[in-house]
Amino acid sequence: MLKISVVAFVMLFCVLFLVASSPVIAQVDPLELQWSQTYDNYLDASMIQTLDGGFLIAGANTTSSQRYLTLVKINSAGEVEWSKVFPEITWFPTFMRTVDSGYILFYDGLSVGVVYLLNVDFQGKIVESRQLFLGASAAFSQSVRDLSVAKDGSYVMAIFESHTKGGGYSSRLVCYNVVDVVLWEKRFEQVSVDVVLQFDSGDGGYFVAGSQDKQPWFAKLDLDGKVVWSSTYGFGSPLGWSSVCSVVLVSDGSFLFGGVSPSYDGVGFVVKVNGEGLVQWGRKYEGPVYGVIKVGTGQFLVFSTVEVICLSGSGGVLWVEPYSNYVEEFGSLANVYGLRSSVFAFVDKDGGVVVAVPYGVSGVHTFCLWVARFTVESLSSSSVDNDWVFVLLFGVVVVVVVVFVGFLVCYSKKRKYHRVIVA
Repeated sequence: MLKISVVAFVMLFCVLFLVASSPVIAQVDPLELQWSQTYDNYLDASMIQTLDGGFLIAGANTTSSQRYLTLVKINSAGEVEWSKVFPEITWFPTFMRTVDSGYILFYDGLSVGVVYLLNVDFQGKIVESRQLFLGASAAFSQSVRDLSVAKDGSYVMAIFESHTKGGGYSSRLVCYNVVDVVLWEKRFEQVSVDVVLQFDSGDGGYFVAGSQDKQPWFAKLDLDGKVVWSSTYGFGSPLGWSSVCSVVLVSDGSFLFGGVSPSYDGVGFVVKVNGEGLVQWGRKYEGPVYGVIKVGTGQFLVFSTVEVICLSGSGGVLWVEPYSNYVEEFGSLANVYGLRSSVFAFVDKDGGVVVAVPYGVSGVHTFCLWVARFTVESLSSSSVDNDWVFVLLFGVVVVVVVVFVGFLVCYSKKRKYHRVIVA
């Protein structure tokens, strides 16, 4: 009888342990495709939603040898409404931002110390074009990493400076008013600022993210650019260079940011921090992380080179959806090249998820832009975080072990006592 009980216990323990140690992935169809369009002969595009629910794409068409600025307006179903080419502008924007009067297209020019700002209205008409001189110097080269526009039209520009001697580098944050007059300026040594976010809660201020000494870095600034707090995170090494590609603000005041760290054990990373910059959890990935957005209740979508990863509030993986399910060319990274350092992903006004991925096909020398809109099924009410499921099941295993061992001890003592009485 005792041997049979031991065998049964071992079998029960193995089953419970296997269940507890296996990741619990929600068995649902996570993404429902609403529409998907591929725009051929399109290079390095920026994308933003328009007031009518459609989208504006800014980039360059590659059908001619000369790359001219091209604007494409698509409706809420991805159908092209109009397309405009500007042959007088032989550049395409580094990024695009919304302002009250329309959109600002920004370009970091080839001329040293010069950037270009183009104000375009909602019909694609150029309202204003101007140059902004950052100050040329033979001691360092400059490039603009981000531009954050406030409601009043003022903006903060993040400028990276690489020193020509000694290998040093720094970043400047410069705040301009609507007529490009400098309001304040802040310099950070050995820091590369990649993302600038403004916030209106409390006394207001800015959150900036990038790398310090090549480690991921996150900081809070006041309205005058003074540092309130800053932190670095051990996801890189001095041999590589980490960069933050996306930052999202969570309703509880915490933040999630993701990016690329080539020297890290895994190329991409996602880190969640509280409102004071303290780490709540972090995850690493085999591919770069280009975008992070919040969906549903406490869930996040992470956009890598080839797939979308859904994370729970505690960082557990809920599901993974590869782009190759929708675009055949994404089936192998060997066939895709030229992917720019940003996948555009955002939640539109109706709560859908829109993703835009510029890519090129190896051997064909064709540049394309894939744009798709999805609805995302929220798993908050029907699923439990994998981490908590593991803890719960493991606890069940421990309880079963303790109870069964106690039973065996009592049973063994009882039999021993019974034998003594009989004797």
